[in-house]
Amino acid sequence: MAAVSMAAVNVSADWRAEWKSEQKDENGKDLKDDELGFSKYDLRFNFDGKVSDTIDAHLQIAYDNTGGKVTVKEYWATFKQSWGTFQAGTWDYKLYPSRVLIKPHSQNCINEKTMQFVATVPFPNGFSIGALVIPDLRDNKTDWDLKVAYKGSNWGAEVHYGQDEEIDDDYWTYDVYYQITKDIKVFSFGMNTDTDGTRGTKKWDDDFAPAIGFQWSKIAGSKLTASLEVGLETAGKSKGNDFTPVAVQLKYAFNNKLNLEVEYTNYDGIVEDDVIIIRPRLKF
Repeated sequence: MAAVSMAAVNVSADWRAEWKSEQKDENGKDLKDDELGFSKYDLRFNFDGKVSDTIDAHLQIAYDNTGGKVTVKEYWATFKQSWGTFQAGTWDYKLYPSRVLIKPHSQNCINEKTMQFVATVPFPNGFSIGALVIPDLRDNKTDWDLKVAYKGSNWGAEVHYGQDEEIDDDYWTYDVYYQITKDIKVFSFGMNTDTDGTRGTKKWDDDFAPAIGFQWSKIAGSKLTASLEVGLETAGKSKGNDFTPVAVQLKYAFNNKLNLEVEYTNYDGIVEDDVIIIRPRLKF
């Protein structure tokens, strides 16, 4: 991403727009018009800088046409210590580093839109551990997530275990990948949670919701990347029509600033539906 330096602060931006075609609404009823049409756009400004040799800071301000207002989307400060790092702020804490499209149980990250804290400790040979806490001082509750990860030369794995105190529900997730070549990767990821759901997510049909995926970058030396992900558990039974989630993305990078993404999924949330999204993205 190109960046402009402003008094030790790097400023960058990311603009994206979406054109979407779908056949059903969120309740699974047929739409009269399923032609490709403009859906939304958003513009995000990122401000990154070094407060000191041991402290980095980040702020993202975003505008999207659906809400019609400017919001602070994420912010954090990272404190570098001899034992590892400590991060405080609000941001998407990812559960599956490998995934591109599918969200098991409709969740791919943790972000309660309030202060959260993460400590990460690296170990030799590619291992690391991490702990996330989200305290709620008003209700005297604390959500938490523990992580163990390994990243090697051509494969890696990450496991999370945590609890949402609001609904007294625990969960665990996994992500494992293997880099066949520098451009071809296969992976699997998933979540296990009970029938109460986790953090208000929509449910797949079973507690354990795994998926597999494949990604091929720079196909035949081109600027095209293809991703395919398939759920190994069905979704939609609560809506009366269970199905196997499938998602495909083609992404073409014209240069390091402009790319075009085309996505197909056979679902919208947990409703079976053929959805196509065309998304140009510009970074500057």
